[in-house]
Parts: sequence; structure tokens; C-alpha cells
Amino acid sequence: MTTTKATLDEIAQRAGVSIRTACRVLNGEGGKGARRDAVERAERIRAVAHELGYRPNQAARAMREGRFGTVGLVLSRGRSTSTVATGLLQGIHDQLALHDMHLAVARLSDDQLGDQQVLPGLLREQMLDGLLMGYSHNEPPALTELIARFRIPTIWLNNKRPEDCVHPDDYQGARRATEYLLGLGHRRIALWSHTTLASAHHYSVRDRRQGYVDVMKAARRRRLVWERDMRPHTHEQGGDDRIAHGRDWLNSEPRPTAILADNAGSATVAMMAALSLGLRVPHDLSILFVDQGLQDPAGLGLSRFWTDAANMGRRAVDELLAKIADPSEPRAPLAMPYELFRGCSCAPASP
Repeated sequence: MTTTKATLDEIAQRAGVSIRTACRVLNGEGGKGARRDAVERAERIRAVAHELGYRPNQAARAMREGRFGTVGLVLSRGRSTSTVATGLLQGIHDQLALHDMHLAVARLSDDQLGDQQVLPGLLREQMLDGLLMGYSHNEPPALTELIARFRIPTIWLNNKRPEDCVHPDDYQGARRATEYLLGLGHRRIALWSHTTLASAHHYSVRDRRQGYVDVMKAARRRRLVWERDMRPHTHEQGGDDRIAHGRDWLNSEPRPTAILADNAGSATVAMMAALSLGLRVPHDLSILFVDQGLQDPAGLGLSRFWTDAANMGRRAVDELLAKIADPSEPRAPLAMPYELFRGCSCAPASP
């Protein structure tokens, strides 16, 4: 491939076609229902363009189509309000590439996000067609007002809102996980969480708890909820503190036969606490967790209900493109389902 940028004239000459024909093919016009010779000609033109290192004139394309071919991923500088999984980012990137579009990433403070000059200015300066808002909770009120006022095409990621959002269906995930454990014959199923409802910021904590509670209530089973906000102690006292508290709880009666953890970290601590008591997993205690992605931090082979983060990224891009096409039309919330991954930490309840 040459190191200099090829022109349409060079491509047309090499492919043996007119400049107009080369331009139409490289702009993606035609193709459907074309004759065989036209299809072969188009393939030849694209092959020559690739060989010569041709890149389309994005400015001309923007003037012609009224779009720039770039969307922005906006992240907060907050400690935990903008957690973007690797799979989610990959899905976003891959889906944009299918549409010959690009991604620009910006990290902004809460003050900047609420400034009526910053966000619109970002769209102009970076030539963005729309925004993927990677702000999962506690978003500044001024931010949503700003998006509405300037009619900025925006889709929110991992944020449960009335419209224009793509998020995991955490309530459904917890329901399915609880039903799965009941189906294995477990009756004493405990919810294990390291975040109390009072300290929860993200919707997933509440939704996962409610999914568990609703299924256990319908099955007329006692709810066993172990929740403790361990975050203030994590830095000073470390993971051993959480394991000690979990071990004390597992030593109390009635001991559960199965644990539903509300994330991968909680499941790992539950496993460590159980093993430190000499309990055999899954023979004495089954452990299952609900979380985004297939992550298993400690590599323990834990069973889980997970949602495909990459697919969520792809669907978010599709939703944003629809929003860009019609900014005035609200998009219905898109809740991504959870699926079972059969690890080695769940087994039927003992007789």
C-alpha cells in the first residue's frame, strides 16, 4: 500500500472507469439489484482504492450528508459514575465501524457537564453527530436539561431512564437466578450483598434485590438477606474484614443452602467465607451471582447470570443512530436480558 493519499482520478484510471463511477462506488451508492458486471466493477474499484490507501474526504461527506460520521462517548470524572466495561466499549466500536463511523471519548467534571457552553461546544469542536452518555447514576440535573434544550441526540448507557437508554434488565436477571436455585430444590436461598439499600446509588442494587424478593415471596419462602455496606472498610481493613463478617453470618442459623450474590465481588467473598468454614461448594452450599459480563475475578468457576456487554454496546449504537435520524422522537428504554452461565458452584439441594 502506498504511503501517499490516493485521489479519485488515480483510482478511476487504475480501475479503468470514469471518475464519476469511482466516486459513486466509494460513496456506497447503488449495489442492490445490480448486474453481475456492475458488482464485479465495484469490487475492482474498492480493491484498487484499498491498495492505494484511499481515504474518503470526511468534510465533503459531512457537507453532502449533513453528518460528520463521529459520535462521542461522554464519561464523568466521578469515581464510580462512569464505569465502562471492556466488552461494552468493543461493541460500540465494532458497530460504529460497520457504519463507517468513529468514536471520540471525553471525560468531563460534573460542572462541565452542566455548563451550557461546554457540551454544545464539544459537539461543534469534535464534529459529533450524537452522544453515548456513559453516566450510570447521580447525573447532574442540569445535564439532562441541557440535552433536552439543545435537542442533542443522546442514548444513556447502563442508566435506567424513562426513555433514550440501554441498560441490563437487572430485575429480570435476579428473578431468573432465584428461580434457577428454586428449580434445583433449594428452599433456604439467601441474598448476599455488600451494599445496603440505603447506600445504593445505582438502580441495579435495588432491582436485583427486588427480583429476588418477589420470587421468594411468590414461592412462599423466607427471605434471607445479608447486606452490609462494606465499602468504607475496604481500604483500611481489606477483604479479610468482609470474609470475617460473612463467615460469622454463615455460622448463624438457619444456614442457607444456596447464596445469590448481587455481583461478582460479593460472590467471591461468599466463596472465601464458605471455604474458610470448611463448607464444600457446591455440595454444602451453592453460590450463584448476577452481574454484567462473564467476569469471574478470582477464577473460581462460579455460576452466574450475565448480560452480554458487547451486544449492549452494539444495540446502543443502533439506538443512537435512530435518535440521530429523528432527534425529536423519544426511544423506548431497551433492557438487555440476562443468561445463565453454568459454572461449577451450583448443585441440586441435598435431600
